Amino acid sequence: MSKRRKIITSAISLGVVLILAVLFFITSRHSDLTFQATAPPRGVTPVPLPPPILSTIAVKAELPIQDVQQFTESALRDYLSKPIQWKKGMVETAIKLNPSTFTMTSSADGTVSASIPFQFSGWVRVSQKILGRVLDKRNDIKGTATVSLTFTPILNPDWSMTAKVASDISGQKAEIDVYWIPVSVPQLSAE
Repeated sequence: MSKRRKIITSAISLGVVLILAVLFFITSRHSDLTFQATAPPRGVTPVPLPPPILSTIAVKAELPIQDVQQFTESALRDYLSKPIQWKKGMVETAIKLNPSTFTMTSSADGTVSASIPFQFSGWVRVSQKILGRVLDKRNDIKGTATVSLTFTPILNPDWSMTAKVASDISGQKAEIDVYWIPVSVPQLSAE
């Protein structure tokens, strides 16, 4: 039995030594490594990159023009629901604008054009001091006009976006009551 016991003990000891040796070689061992490289010379100046080559970029923009038109028309009606009033010195004015259904179109280059016909009505009050008394004179105004707008987006070479806007207003008919007598004003136009 003792010989058998020695063989078993030797086999177990040998197995433990082999397992420890395998574990020792398999596990990673840490070591401090230092790499050294020479620094680049200090007299080196950076070379600028060449400018980008100019090119033309074509962008096709299609807008849901009917939705934009409905939204713009609704916002414009809400904005103009109250009269526009202002006073400067002795002149006070109130004008109510009633836009009609307007047309809006767009083109393939992204340009949007709108034409907005409207009716206007209101009054102008002028106060004058004559011989120590302040006299107020109120004149009623009414008529029709059309506003034309053109909005053209521009994509610049630096990828920024700008827009070119052109507007024009023309009055087809205007009447001012001067001392209760309607006076017609000839057709007006402004850009």
